[in-house]
Parts: sequence; structure tokens; C-alpha cells
Amino acid sequence: MKLTTLLLALSAATLLNCGSTCTAQTLLPDAFTYQGRLNSAGSPLTGTADVQFSLWDSIEAGTQVGLTFTQTEVAVSNGVFTASPDFGAAAFQGQARWIQIAVRSPAGSGAYTTLTPRQALTAAPYALYAKNNWAMGGNAATNSATNFVGTSDNQPLNFKVNNSRAMQYQYAVSIPGQYQSINVLGGSEINIINAGVRGATISGGGLDSFEIDGFDYPNRVSGDFGTVAGGSSNTAAGSHASVSGGFANTSSGVSAAVGGGYNSTASGEAAAVAGGYLNVASGFAATVGGGYFNAASANCATVGGGFGNTAAGTSSFAAGRRANAIHNGSFVWADGNLNNTFSSSAPNQFCIRAFGGIVLETDQDGFLYTSSTVGEKNRYFSLYNSPQTPSASGLKAGGILCADSFNYAQPGKNDLVVKGQLGVGYPSNPSGFKLAVNGGTYSLAGYFGSDARYKTNIAPLESPLGSILALRGVSFDWNRAKFPDQNFSAEHQMGFIAQEVESVFPQLVTAGPDGYKAVNYTAIIPVVVEAVKAQQKQLDQLKADIAKRDEMNADLKAALAELRARLGKLEQQPSNTP
Repeated sequence: MKLTTLLLALSAATLLNCGSTCTAQTLLPDAFTYQGRLNSAGSPLTGTADVQFSLWDSIEAGTQVGLTFTQTEVAVSNGVFTASPDFGAAAFQGQARWIQIAVRSPAGSGAYTTLTPRQALTAAPYALYAKNNWAMGGNAATNSATNFVGTSDNQPLNFKVNNSRAMQYQYAVSIPGQYQSINVLGGSEINIINAGVRGATISGGGLDSFEIDGFDYPNRVSGDFGTVAGGSSNTAAGSHASVSGGFANTSSGVSAAVGGGYNSTASGEAAAVAGGYLNVASGFAATVGGGYFNAASANCATVGGGFGNTAAGTSSFAAGRRANAIHNGSFVWADGNLNNTFSSSAPNQFCIRAFGGIVLETDQDGFLYTSSTVGEKNRYFSLYNSPQTPSASGLKAGGILCADSFNYAQPGKNDLVVKGQLGVGYPSNPSGFKLAVNGGTYSLAGYFGSDARYKTNIAPLESPLGSILALRGVSFDWNRAKFPDQNFSAEHQMGFIAQEVESVFPQLVTAGPDGYKAVNYTAIIPVVVEAVKAQQKQLDQLKADIAKRDEMNADLKAALAELRARLGKLEQQPSNTP
């Protein structure tokens, strides 16, 4: 069998859709028509044949492109046959191709005979059109200045899916022509970029209901250079504003942004809402991180998240549940324990409501500063029950140091070290005292420093007994009605009158800042000791005198007894009187 003539009569190639300017037409098939002539034993063949077609990238050897196509029961009349091989559109990307044919006849019997040489495929008119357009599998050796997909006039470029617009590129120029930009309108066909808007982008999203009475939720950009990335029913109304996604969100401030969520609004310039539900950022550069029903209404205010929080002070911060930072520079965090609002009461406050407690954990010494500037400021931390109830609360700590230098002491657990004055029950410490207690004290033991090495000018007390005898001890009751703030005991008391002690021991009486006098009771002890000693000395002398008198009395008694004895003897002698 011998192939004498091969004729490529018609070739179909892939055509590029020419965009919105083309009308709908029937696409060309991937198969092409091949016509050839077969001779058998030098004469034209008449009958049937099975024909195999394969595509190659070289006239000899090389690599087969695609699969082998077989067409059976091909009619051959006077040597002429026609077939329609189909290698698919991917086989033709502009490179040279050669076709190889194998035939067996009659059809269905015997082995295939490969005909040589391979035949080069040449371009037909449709193939020439395809060659000058973009190929589906990509293109090489292009020039970006002259090769492009798009329009060369002021008409939008549309890309469709299922015959519905999926993406549209619009040329937009400012009025009166100061700048130009491109609008990108993607997603649902109901998405809208308002007329006259430049540089807008809708990347996708939008909900187009199939129901007759259903609701449509388009995305919209009405501000220049605004962006809606996706979601539905979102609006970028401010210049350079953006909505990343979610549902029914609005970014209406200049350069404002909504990250997502539901029904949230960023209306302040450069304001941002990251997400959540029903959140509003209306101040300049205000921010709401998320949560539900939060509002940042002041410049540079922030709500971190949570529920029902408000940051209404400039540069304020609120988070948690119903925290209200309503003063400039205030920080308010409220736990979820109550539905009551927890609000700042003054500018620059740091307010925390934590019914479960506040935990600060560190692996080294921690520090709290009352000032960020150099120098002594003498500012204090105060513990109150609440801003609404400003009564003092309590403090518990393992060890406490009160000093102007942390190096002064290292109190151990359960220790309290005070470098300066300590007042208990006094609004201010009486001058000159390290410890002042307004009220009774109780102790199981106590010591007072009395080392001789601390002292100079040591001298004995003069007339201690006379001084003690000059004092008057009294019993009394404190005037609690007149002095309710003095924490006086209700018990009946015993003691001295300060003014009376002062007349005897002026050095043991002092006056506080309020002018009321106080007595150093412990300093009276050594006077009492010396007075007792002086009295004891007097007693000892009396005892010695009494002993001496007793001895003299004994001698007198003995002499008297002796006299009585002699008198008795004399009385017993006979009288010699005439």
C-alpha cells in the first residue's frame, strides 16, 4: 500500500473571545478536516480502511504531541479519503507540527502500515487568525506595549462567567481632568460604583437574590479610591475608605476602614473597626477592635473589644463589659460580672473592675512609678471602694517597705518596715515622733533601745521621791463626744494630767500639731524606780534606827530588871532602924 498524495484541506484552531464588542457566535471545533489519497499495488484504492493519526514536533524522531487519534471504517473511493482527526486545542500553541499516518485495509483486518515521510501541517485562514491572538495555554515573546488583552477606546472591559459579568474594568478620569485612574468592579452584577467615582475597587461579593420578592444586597463604592473587598451590602463612602468584608458595614470617613463583621461603621477620618457587630468608630483615628455595641467617639480613642464599651475621651481606652472611658487619657477595663457601667471619674485615670481579683506575676522585682520625670514628686497610690463610693479600701501584702529608697531595707514575708513616721489613727503624724497611735495598743512583749553606747551625759536623777510625791494619779473618762475622731476608749481610765506632769517633769510632756499635750509615761518609770529606791533607803534607815532603839530598850529592860532585883533584895533585909 502506498500513499501518493496528502492534502491538508482545512484546519480549525482555537480562537480567542474578542470581548464585549463581539456578538455571540458558534465556536469552531478542535477537529480539522484531512483529505488524502491511497494507492494499493500502484492503483487507486477503493474500499474501507482504518486510519491512525499522531502528531509530532519534528519531521523525524522527535516527541509525540498528545494521543494517537484513530478513525475506523473510513470510506476510500478511487484512492481518495477524508478524515477528521482531533488532537485537542492544547496541541496547537503556535509551534510547528508534523502529522504521521498509519493505515490498514480492509478495515478491521491486518496490521497498520506507517506511511512516510511525516507531513507538515500548514496554517489555514482560521489558524492564521488564532496565531495573531492570545493562546489559551499562554504566550511567549510578547511585547507589553503592543500585546495586551483589553480595549483601546474608552469602553469598559468585561469578563463574564455563565454569561454574567464577573469583573469589569472602567476608565475613570477626574473632572476637570486633573488625574486618571481605573475602577475595578467585580463580584455580583448588582454591585455598584457610583457615577463620577474614580479609582474605586469592588473585588467581589454582593448578594443577588433569585427570588422574585427577595432582597438584593449589593456592595457599593461611592467615594473616590474607595475599596470593598467582598461580603455583601457593604459601602465604602469616604475618600480612600475601605471595607474588607462582612455584611452591612459602612466606611464613610476619609481613609476609614472596616475589617469585617456585621452592621459596623467607621465614620471618623482614619477611623477603623476591625470587626464585630454594631460597632462605631466616629472619632479621628478612633479604633474599635471588635465585640458588640462598642463606640470610640473621640479622637484617637480605642475600644479593644467586649460589649457595650465607650471610649469618649481623647486618647482614651475601654474594654471588657460596659466600660466607659469618658475622660481624656483614661484607661477603663471592666469585667463581665455586672451589667452596671464602670466609668472613669477624672482625666488620665487607670481604672480596672475585676471581681475575680488582679494578678500581677513577674519573675523579678516589679516597679510602679508615680512619675516619668526626674525629681521627687511625692505622689501617692490610693485604694478606694469605687469612684461612686470613694471610701478607702484595704491593702494586703506579704512584705511592705515604706522608705524613700528601695535599698533602705529588704522586708521579709509578713514584715512592715517604715523609715519615716508611722501614724495609726492620725491624719498626720505628731511632729518629732516615729510612731503615733490614736487609740489603745496591745502587746505581749516590748523592748526600748537603751544601750549605754547610745548615750552621753549620764547622771543620777535628783529628788526622785519628791518628784513622784508631787505627781497626782487620777481616774477619768475620755471625752468621746467632744473628740469623736480620736478613737478614745469607752473604758474608765487611770493616768496623769499632762499639765500637772509638765509642772514636775516638763521634759516628759509634749504638744502635738493640734496643741493638745501628751505624756511620756514610760519615762516616768526610771523616776519611780529611783523614788522606790530612795524610799527603800529611808525604810532601811528607819529599820536600823528601830533596831538600835530596840537594842537600847533591851539594855534598859535588863538594867531595870537588875534594879528591881536589887530593890527586892533590899526590901527583904531586916530594918536596923531604931
